Amino acid sequence: MERGRLRAQAGIYHLSPRCMTTVTLRVHFHTQWGEDLLCEQQFANAGDAEPQIQLQPMTWAGDGFWMHTFETGSAESEITYRYVFRDRRGATTRESAWRRLAVAGGSLAVLDHWLSPEWPESAFLRQAFAGIIFRPESRGSAGSVTDTAPNAANFTGRRLRITLRAPRVPRGHRICLTGNHPRLGEWQTERARPMSGAQYPLWTADLPLEEFSGPVEFKFGLWRDAAARLVQFETGPNRRLPALPGGADAVVVNCEAFQYATPWKGAGVAIPVFALRSACGYGIGEFADLAAFADWVAGCGLQMVQLLPVNDTSSDFTWRDSYPYKAISTAALHPIYLNLESLFAEYGQPLPADYAARREGLNRLPQLDYETVLRDKLAYLRRLFNQVAPAALARRAFQNYLREHARWLRPYAAFCRLRDRHGTADFTQWGEFAKYPAERVAAWFEAGAPEHMEVMFHCWVQFHLDRQLGAAVAAGHARGVAFKGDLPIGIDRSSVEAWTEPELFRLDRQTGAPPDAFAVLGQNWGFPTYNWPRLEADGFAWWRRRLRRMSTAFDALRLDHILGFFRIWEIPQRHTEGIMGHYHPALPLGREEIRAAGFAHEPADFTEGAVADAALVEFFGAAAERVKAGVLSRGEDGFWRLRPEFATAAARRAWYEEAGLADQATALEEGVRRLGFEVLFREDPDQPGRFHPRINLAGTALFRALPAAEQTALRNLHDDFYHHRHTQFWADEALKKLPPLMDASPMLICGEDLGMVPDCVPAVLKRLGLLSLEVQRWPKRADLVFGDPAAYPYLSVCTTSTHDMSTLRGWWEEEPETRQRFWREVMRREGPAPAECIPDICRFIVEQNLAGASMWCILPLQDWLGLDAALRHPVPTEERINVPAIPRHYWRYRMHLTLEQLAAAADFNRLMADLVIAAGRQPEG
Repeated sequence: MERGRLRAQAGIYHLSPRCMTTVTLRVHFHTQWGEDLLCEQQFANAGDAEPQIQLQPMTWAGDGFWMHTFETGSAESEITYRYVFRDRRGATTRESAWRRLAVAGGSLAVLDHWLSPEWPESAFLRQAFAGIIFRPESRGSAGSVTDTAPNAANFTGRRLRITLRAPRVPRGHRICLTGNHPRLGEWQTERARPMSGAQYPLWTADLPLEEFSGPVEFKFGLWRDAAARLVQFETGPNRRLPALPGGADAVVVNCEAFQYATPWKGAGVAIPVFALRSACGYGIGEFADLAAFADWVAGCGLQMVQLLPVNDTSSDFTWRDSYPYKAISTAALHPIYLNLESLFAEYGQPLPADYAARREGLNRLPQLDYETVLRDKLAYLRRLFNQVAPAALARRAFQNYLREHARWLRPYAAFCRLRDRHGTADFTQWGEFAKYPAERVAAWFEAGAPEHMEVMFHCWVQFHLDRQLGAAVAAGHARGVAFKGDLPIGIDRSSVEAWTEPELFRLDRQTGAPPDAFAVLGQNWGFPTYNWPRLEADGFAWWRRRLRRMSTAFDALRLDHILGFFRIWEIPQRHTEGIMGHYHPALPLGREEIRAAGFAHEPADFTEGAVADAALVEFFGAAAERVKAGVLSRGEDGFWRLRPEFATAAARRAWYEEAGLADQATALEEGVRRLGFEVLFREDPDQPGRFHPRINLAGTALFRALPAAEQTALRNLHDDFYHHRHTQFWADEALKKLPPLMDASPMLICGEDLGMVPDCVPAVLKRLGLLSLEVQRWPKRADLVFGDPAAYPYLSVCTTSTHDMSTLRGWWEEEPETRQRFWREVMRREGPAPAECIPDICRFIVEQNLAGASMWCILPLQDWLGLDAALRHPVPTEERINVPAIPRHYWRYRMHLTLEQLAAAADFNRLMADLVIAAGRQPEG
């Protein structure tokens, strides 16, 4: 499944063979006092080791230009470089792609333009576009470019190379060059100079340098091979060839950004792999099904398939493992997605006698039976492995795979063996293996070791998962369809990574999300948080490896909870509810700050649950007085708190028995649980004596019992803390962490930035060229009820629903007041809104999102199907994938149609294609 990385090139130019090459880089970039520009060069290391990076200062040359001159010592060398902007505070911004320059002796002058990550078309240099979505096909080659200008052939002497990065070229076209010079066709469309696309997405044209000493105006255009002429000029004013340096053996002018008349926009569909249903499936979607699904996607004019995480989550082999964001490995794929029929056929083995009957029964089920499907598949896989192991393990392809992926594959296979042996993935219960014994594990992979066949089984399964996923992705690419994966923000605390590299995580903490409209007590995901200083110490190598692994299968990436790279919601291990968390890293408040704000009490006194006398009945009902007298104590401040001797549930239940309240124990324990939330501050666990205001503290009974002046002081303190205090601090955190991730992979990265979004997030995403996520019913502006797709940023993905929400139809039918407002304010309709989200309503919302400003409109399959009364699911609530408020939700949604039925729905497919075309999101060419 390994694929070569797409690398944007700045131009490859060979000079006369001399021992040294003098290279002068010159780039136009406006800076202010205190700002500077650097040149960053990359040097390859042997094997798969991280490349070396060197930063060199550039020299201000005046008139907006920066220069850097250096020599390369080899006769044949390739320079990989890019420019880095450093502001007055030391924060850096890198160009959105590396440049490559191959030279061979002599002197070379290079004139560059700054390649801004904010430039919308920088996204097209990512893997999802060039060669997959954009496939001009007619690219020409370095030796086959036809020069229709006079005296063009076989010229000798010093050369000028003009280049342009342009991935977005329609099929049957290529980039051409024309201008007020004979070599450029003198603006005549039939004499324009087609450029070579041999280094696509870089286009090049070589010209005799001596003939371009004077001022030259030019433009790029689209050359259509069938017409043998320029058929479309780029927009904007004419370009001017800059003053070319004298004395150089060759000059390269790297131009950026073909000026298109309209921005490119694409459309896609989101579906979990497990939800795919085929006529011959084993009760679950499989990687092999993605090929047929991509074929349907392409036929409807879509270009992207977005998936949920597909990593192995096999922890206890129950339905709880259906949660795709709780993987035991960030690199291993889930065995449940392996297609057994093709695997048995590959080894020339018949399917087990009971296979067909069991497959048919499971495939008829309306929802996924996770436990049975996984148990069956693993049993069949072990049976096949036992039959074919000697020959299978000796295959050269498998041996290569084992060697190339050893870094993650061996620890994963060892983890699986120990999990199965001990009956738990909790490695703290593995006795002598609780700490990863690297040397002992290495011995298991030696032929003849007692553990050898067991660990080889897990390696063999991963080998075939990679192959099947790779084949499906390749089939999609052949149809112009890219695949978008999902990278979870967290790792399971009972995972390979936590076992082998515990120093990278804060295993005594857990992550989640603060309260929101979907979970009023917040969310506790249970994952450990990251030890960011340790991760940063080696340049975020762990994250970089993770991204590189994903890029072998996916072209784009949904970065789950990207806000976690700014700050993460961290919950102490002793708490179960997200509401008791705090942001990390953060700038907690000191006592003096709190006192100066107008709250004179000791903040530590309000880090444990406290309640006023008048509010006790809210927590304990008719038993309030007896509870107060028995298990609570009153402080000098007048508030009631739990006595230390009743801190445990066992102690309290013993008291309930003695007090004759045993029949009310459940309700009273709920009151105690709620009392625990009645705090005003959370003390920072890493900075004792410094405090975080409790999130949403104004909603507590404790807050309401305070004097008005103290309420005002705390409200101001809270709002400033969560909305203003950390703006630059959190921006700096993200700017340290995210650029190395982007460098590690050519995937198009889309951030999931929903929730409590700091003010700094949009600017950081824009600065880095990352796409945001926009959901109409969950606008990011507090003054809006519904988002306006026409106002979304171009660098974004818009959608009607996510897997954590009800579907479009479900939302409409479960929120009467909201649908009425949408009906009246957005759809501009009169009267009461229909209780059912009829196809007409679905179409309005889908069309509005398709017509929006976002680069991508990717809608869940359920919402696409809502357009058709005959194809849509009869019960909208059955289409929901996840309910975040339920910590242990069973992820078991399946399409109610088969892929074969979907492909045969000609009228519906034509409707989808027409909507995509009407919105200008169809494939070009």
